[in-house]
Amino acid sequence: MNAKLLKRSVSELQRLTDKSAPLILDVNSGNRLSLTAWFARGRATVGNINDVGTARAPAYSRAVVQVGQLKRAIDTLKGATEFDLALDVAPVGSQNFWNVTLQGRDKHGGNVGSVTMGGDISSPHDESMIRLFAEIVKGNEIYSWMDQTNLRESLASVVWSVSDDPFLEQLMDVHYRKLADGVVKLAATNRFTLATRKMCAGWNYAGWNLEQDQEGLIPGALVKFFCRNSGNGDLGIYSDQSVAITRRFVNSDGITNGGQFLGIKFNGWNVICQETEHQFPEYTPIIPRDVSIRMSILVNRREMLNALTYSSKNLTVELRFNDKSSIYLTIANKEGFKVESMVGAEYMIRKLDADNRVKINLDFLVNALKSVGDSEFITMKIVRNTHPVLIESDDCSHIIMPIIMPVHFQE
Repeated sequence: MNAKLLKRSVSELQRLTDKSAPLILDVNSGNRLSLTAWFARGRATVGNINDVGTARAPAYSRAVVQVGQLKRAIDTLKGATEFDLALDVAPVGSQNFWNVTLQGRDKHGGNVGSVTMGGDISSPHDESMIRLFAEIVKGNEIYSWMDQTNLRESLASVVWSVSDDPFLEQLMDVHYRKLADGVVKLAATNRFTLATRKMCAGWNYAGWNLEQDQEGLIPGALVKFFCRNSGNGDLGIYSDQSVAITRRFVNSDGITNGGQFLGIKFNGWNVICQETEHQFPEYTPIIPRDVSIRMSILVNRREMLNALTYSSKNLTVELRFNDKSSIYLTIANKEGFKVESMVGAEYMIRKLDADNRVKINLDFLVNALKSVGDSEFITMKIVRNTHPVLIESDDCSHIIMPIIMPVHFQE
């Protein structure tokens, strides 16, 4: 099997789960190897099957190793371009365990070494999850297809704002809400930034039965996984409408609540997650209204990004609006780093006094500018230096909370 493909697949599963998570190696009747792993965060469970190649093992063999264990074995066999994987039965008492051997070959077919791992049998929980996974896949046909590129660009424009704080699980997800005319609004926030995007391109909702204003949450880790691994083809969507399956999963795993399963197929990956049921905060009240905007500025996105490219950490950027055709930038940190620059700007609204400045986190601003796609220009809207800074471009609206300054803009 292709070493690069196996390494990438295992690496992605480790990023999605963790290095100690169980990884199930399944060999079907055609000696094709599949990998299955999942993580559980609250009520979210994700499974993955990726067909990565052939294996030497009895048909329908199944072994369990840790994701990190297989990743270390792959990393040990440096120079391998192809891998041979073998599963051998190792009887222990009344049970059969599996030894998993990974052997590497270089581009000339030469042996670069082998690593043998002591596999485990799949636990009752693993088996119940495998049966559930197979039942959902078998019982739900793909009812909707959409272009991976459009979906990736839409999700990538908001997922940068997802929180990584485990104590704020409701902010570790991407929120969606169906608006009128089939448009879906995506949103993510970490308390300091808010990213939103309207998405409508090529999504066929037939079969998902999304009602007006219906909303839900998709795990941010899964969204990032998709953005890293999606390609240029179509993505298939299917959903579990069976309450019985959901309840069986909930009861067997001891989880008190369960959301609907959502499945996606793309680029050899088959992923199922259970939508989370956290309460996403109502974010519309903090978005500045047009009537309150005191400054609206059109800025060349690429020019501003070039002016903000610095590698030092913990940087802030102070934006000063003293000139009618430019923005002055002061980038600094507490360690004494400081640099000043200027970018051109077109002021469409300008109602500020002499002390017209606002300070924000540099990384937040850079991420916001990068996530609006290939737009040549962005619009920055400001109310006061104690209010959120609004950045708009096409279907994207991003908000960055300011670093509070002692001087306020005046009426």
